[in-house]
Amino acid sequence: FTMVFISCAAENEVKEDELKSGEILKHEAASPADEKKKVLKKQESAAEKDTVYLREIEEDIDESTAYINEIEGLCLLQRKNTAEKWENAELYLPLYEGDRISTKDNSIAEIVFDDSTIIVLEPQSDITIKNLVRGDENRTIISLISGKLMAIVKKLKKSDEFAVATKMALAAVKGTEFAVEVSDRHYVGVFGGEVEVAGYDSAGKPAGRISVKPNYETYISEKMREPAKTRRLSRRMLERRDNIGKYRSRIERIRSLKTGGDLQKYRMERMLRRMDEYSEIKKDRKRYDSLSDIEKMRIDSLLSRKSSYEKRYDRLRRLETLKKGSEENEEEKEASPFRRHR
Repeated sequence: FTMVFISCAAENEVKEDELKSGEILKHEAASPADEKKKVLKKQESAAEKDTVYLREIEEDIDESTAYINEIEGLCLLQRKNTAEKWENAELYLPLYEGDRISTKDNSIAEIVFDDSTIIVLEPQSDITIKNLVRGDENRTIISLISGKLMAIVKKLKKSDEFAVATKMALAAVKGTEFAVEVSDRHYVGVFGGEVEVAGYDSAGKPAGRISVKPNYETYISEKMREPAKTRRLSRRMLERRDNIGKYRSRIERIRSLKTGGDLQKYRMERMLRRMDEYSEIKKDRKRYDSLSDIEKMRIDSLLSRKSSYEKRYDRLRRLETLKKGSEENEEEKEASPFRRHR
């Protein structure tokens, strides 16, 4: 992780160059509001200069194309070219091309992409981020190895591509809401927009394709590699469609926070809430002892950083206060009769 530090040390000294040749005496008499602004400005400058604010995960999220936005239960991550080495996944962990993500029993993982696309992995699901290309033409291909996923894909440019691949099918979209399920058959259900589903035989050769419209689904089986004729959504697909609204709302909230400049604070608060939850679990010895070793490792690892996060959050709040004070001072100055009649 990239680490950057920021200090909130207050520093109110007058710069040496302002004292040279009596230059400070030549300044126009400063009003109390001007003096307040100077103090706030110097405090902000000192905070930025000393740099003691650790942003390890934040910077990586801002620079990455995808990250984990939510986890319920146990989710594991295997980085590209790391053989069989699995690690605990946690909130805001950046994801890259070649990464593999796996959810366990009663677990869900939510992944957000830079174009506001979101995919949700249901329990006992396993995916690999096959392609994650950004440039003049964006290309995202998710390989669903097993299990089930839902996706909300924003409307793409004509040259862009988003697809979910299984060993028997490829579901390509241009902006839609849909679900893919891998079991004895491979199902694709569409909730909004349109999805083109292509089947492939055991040799990987095309075996027909079909366009699936909203509120319909199709499937492919080992015996019949060509997509079946579309039919109305099954009960299990309807349940997914009814749940997809909360994920749509979550994406809108993230967009709004990002636009308003409050996303970093929101992420920090969520991490601290999760740490509080883990603290309660650890206090309950019976509950903690019943967890698997890998679950205990995840809890202990996150709690070891709690003090650091609390300090970072406190510094973030201080910087917010300084910024707010500076803005209020500017408003006071603009409204000052002295300024209006100058």
